[in-house]
Amino acid sequence: MPQESKQVMECSLEYLLTDIAGQETSSGEGLARLEEENLAILPRFGEALFLSYRDILGISEGDYKIRLTLNSKEDLLLSNLGYRYEEFFRVLNKLRNEILLGDMLMRENLRRSGVEAEFVYWDESGKERGRGKCEPRLYETAIVVIPEKGDFTRIPYSDLLEISEEDYNLVLATEYGQKIVLSKMGDQFDPFAKALSVLNNELQLKVQSSLKELLQEAFGRAQNEAKGHFHRCPKCTKWVCENDWNEQEGLCVEDAPRVSVEVAAAKAKATEEQIWEKAAATQLFTGQIESKQTICPQCGKPAGEGKFCTNCGGPLALIKCPKCGAQNPVGTNFCGECGTKLL
Repeated sequence: MPQESKQVMECSLEYLLTDIAGQETSSGEGLARLEEENLAILPRFGEALFLSYRDILGISEGDYKIRLTLNSKEDLLLSNLGYRYEEFFRVLNKLRNEILLGDMLMRENLRRSGVEAEFVYWDESGKERGRGKCEPRLYETAIVVIPEKGDFTRIPYSDLLEISEEDYNLVLATEYGQKIVLSKMGDQFDPFAKALSVLNNELQLKVQSSLKELLQEAFGRAQNEAKGHFHRCPKCTKWVCENDWNEQEGLCVEDAPRVSVEVAAAKAKATEEQIWEKAAATQLFTGQIESKQTICPQCGKPAGEGKFCTNCGGPLALIKCPKCGAQNPVGTNFCGECGTKLL
């Protein structure tokens, strides 16, 4: 049979349970019993209400009333606890934090606890999120700050950017911008700070060792995969890739060139040399090229730019187009500018 949850505290109160719409579903006077793992509301008349601390999403207080927000989207309001209000609220928070902390850390080994301190906590935006009395604890992988009121804060050592000591205050800053200051630790300050330093260093060594093993393993896999694409020449003992390996000869291409490749390279070189030889033997025209040539209508040869043909002496009179006025050589049937037939 499962072991019963041990009772830690009990006191009288009034309670009010409301649903998601804010409608009352149960209320009355009774006893509240805080057990190690459960909260029990025992009304004077009616059905008892049992809640696991895991069922409580949040705890808030005001005007000496305690409001519990539940997973079921219901709200449970506890009031009229009398002089035991502060103690009840503190114990309720502590018991719930212990359960949630155990679930989160999976029973991770606790290295240091039982230290009383005060804390101030700022979130990533620099906004203060909590202050007051607390118990800081050191686990194998993280520091946990458990306040008397409110949810605990867990900071993995791997997230710590800086740890410093200022006038017997321990300042913890994370790489995400969070900051916690622990103070008023009395004679526990030095032992706690030393233990934190040791645990942080141990984790860093473990991380470095794990990274080294992973890198060695990855490098070994990469080597094995790369060997399938490389060959070692038995003659010169060099490692070469597949492009530089003569598969037929079983040697690198420096020691056993590929015949087809060498022949193709020789042909390409000979062709290039022939092209250069032909280019060197070609005579190029170095004179001036006239920008415009007139064809003689009589001999049909270039007539130059004068009024008479330089070949036959024939006149080079021009005919004016009656439509556009362009000048056209004698013997032209149509205007070269607009296509009008010339008389």
